[in-house]
Amino acid sequence: MLFLAMSVWIEFHTVNKGFTNKAWEVHRTVTQRISSLETVLISLVGLYHSSDFLSSAEQTSFSQEMLKAYPYITSIMHMEQIPHERVEQFEARMREDGFVGFRLKNDTQNLTQNKFSIIDFHLPISFIEPMTPLSANLLGYDLARVSGTFSAI
Repeated sequence: MLFLAMSVWIEFHTVNKGFTNKAWEVHRTVTQRISSLETVLISLVGLYHSSDFLSSAEQTSFSQEMLKAYPYITSIMHMEQIPHERVEQFEARMREDGFVGFRLKNDTQNLTQNKFSIIDFHLPISFIEPMTPLSANLLGYDLARVSGTFSAI
């Protein structure tokens, strides 16, 4: 009986030590990734503040380097706050930049909800990297009209 109790105690401490080590490893990894995300965000803010106008090529080049450096980041997006009265100008600018047929995309289910009638601006995605056929569909998607996303922002 004593041998059985000792075996259980040893097994418990072995498992507990393994769990503690793994939990510390996960904690360290998550902390490092959050710190890296802060670095990327600070770098993006610096990039946007360094110039009055960033070309799509500059944004793409910078974003590609960030995605290579931090492979756990799956995409980098840019949204612009566009007042209702400037939507047509924004759409025209995006079409001039080569996005033929560009239009704001809204979640029509959420547009009927009253809480969105008080929002006097749009937050369309105007840049995404990597640009793939699937991600390109997100261009123009108005995140101010998506309840969960708007609350998070």
